[in-house]
Amino acid sequence: MEQQRGNDAVLVCGSANWNKEDRYLSPDQLHPVVVRSGGQTVVCEWFDQFKNPGVGAILFDSESSFLMTTGFDLIRVDTATGVIEELTVDGLNDVHELTMDGDHILVSNTGTDEVLALTRSTGEVIRYDLDDFRVKSATKSVLFARGHFHLNQAFRTPSDELLVLAHHTDGYRAEIKKKNLLVRHGSGGIVNVETGWRKNLGLRAPHSVRLVDKDWMVVDSGRSEMVSFDLDWNELSREPLSGFGRGVAITEGVIYVGISAIRRRYAAAGDNSQSGLDCIDQLSRLREFIPLPMMEQVNSVVALSPMQLTQLQALA
Repeated sequence: MEQQRGNDAVLVCGSANWNKEDRYLSPDQLHPVVVRSGGQTVVCEWFDQFKNPGVGAILFDSESSFLMTTGFDLIRVDTATGVIEELTVDGLNDVHELTMDGDHILVSNTGTDEVLALTRSTGEVIRYDLDDFRVKSATKSVLFARGHFHLNQAFRTPSDELLVLAHHTDGYRAEIKKKNLLVRHGSGGIVNVETGWRKNLGLRAPHSVRLVDKDWMVVDSGRSEMVSFDLDWNELSREPLSGFGRGVAITEGVIYVGISAIRRRYAAAGDNSQSGLDCIDQLSRLREFIPLPMMEQVNSVVALSPMQLTQLQALA
């Protein structure tokens, strides 16, 4: 099915697993960026210079450049010259998705529970800190609660609300103290970064919200499912994925979802799960899995226009 979409091109960003106990690829085997096009997977070797720690996200912000992050930086790359410029932005920590919002680039600064809006025309940085929106009563019924929304994507709705997709909508991650072992999961949902309004959607470690036609589509990563909601966030349907999903790109007729192999600490004996891409036909809903053995963890997936594909090829 996916091989028949000859005009489709998607870029996949990945990395080694964060925890050293979960790693299984040698440095020579790891490649953080590949392009899937015409039924073939091509390694973008120019990005191998970032394989430690890997590439978290890439956003094309002009006809001659893109913005990327390895998680603790923001780097602009001139695709004509290959010149790299690291942007001066304080406090970057575990950056997740980068999203275009008119004259702004929305940066999910996950490690600090804030959204940064980079103004493209002036360079101004606007910060939205979610610390004041934590629900203090959420800590009463657990052994230990660390303040953390784990927001991983900021996005604007058709009604002009600036929301984030978060793992913990009350702003606390419930754990067994000192072990960082989750004892409560499933409060994933959305939070308005300007008002504090929130809606718990009951998701487990959600990622990658996309507006498809007039419905929201969100990856319920912890359940290995894709979930559809209407514009008022009422659940409509669910469909299975091949594993832990993160990163979604939509082309004409196909939805591409990044899939990460089960981490070694959690894998059952004999586990043979792989990282790769789920390719879902939008009409038939048939699913095809494309392995990506050069990545332990898939971080993001981007649909490429012909011009953007040419830009990447020029870097080589």
